Amino acid sequence: MSRVLKRPRWVSVAEQQGRYTLLSHGRPCDGFWSRLVGLMGKRSLSAGEGVLIYPCSSVHTWFMRMPIDVVYVSRQDEVVAIDRGLRPWRIGRLHRGV
Repeated sequence: MSRVLKRPRWVSVAEQQGRYTLLSHGRPCDGFWSRLVGLMGKRSLSAGEGVLIYPCSSVHTWFMRMPIDVVYVSRQDEVVAIDRGLRPWRIGRLHRGV
């Protein structure tokens, strides 16, 4: 289906055949503080910009100022679900194994 392509400081999430990209310029968030902060305080994102939070089976949008799209990627690097337009002060769906 889709794979996570890792680069040293940035990541991208693309459809396996390369027909489209879900995240082209993402910041990896794998430590306690980077996962805690995520996108809080950001006013906007450019097209293709975001964060890749791992491990993480669910997200929240507390203290956020904008709706976000959430892409859930499995440990096998496959996209298993997408929450589009998750509004501020909401909790995303729970997905085990992502």
